[in-house]
Amino acid sequence: MAANRYRDRRCRLHKYCNELQAKGIDHVTQPYRNWAGSSDDWRWLCEHFGSEAFQRRSEANKVNRSKIDSIHTQGSASFAQGMKRMGLSGVDAYAKFYQNKSGEFATEEVRQHHVSIITLHFEYF
Repeated sequence: MAANRYRDRRCRLHKYCNELQAKGIDHVTQPYRNWAGSSDDWRWLCEHFGSEAFQRRSEANKVNRSKIDSIHTQGSASFAQGMKRMGLSGVDAYAKFYQNKSGEFATEEVRQHHVSIITLHFEYF
C-alpha cells in the first residue's frame, strides 16, 4: 500500500515537471502544490527526472508496457500467491485477476482466453 502511494506520488510529480517544462516554465522554481520538502530536494528531483539515465529507463519502460498483451490486477504478487490468499480456484482466480473493478476484462483477448479456460474446465471436470 505504501509502495503504491509512493509510486503514484512520484508519477504525479513527474507529470507536473513535464507539464511545466512543456509550457516553458522553470519547473525548479515552482514546486508541486503539496511539496513538503526543501527547495534543494525539489531541485534534485527535477534534475533526476530530466537526467539521461531516467529518460532512458522511462523510455524502456514505455516500450515494455506496450508489449504487455494481458493486464492483470494482481500487483506484484504471483498468480499462485493470489490464489492461495483469496482461496480461489484457477478459473475463478483468472477471472478475478484480469478484470477491473467494474467486472470488465482488461482486453478482449483476455476475455476470450477466459471463455476457453471455462470451456476446457467443463470438458475435463
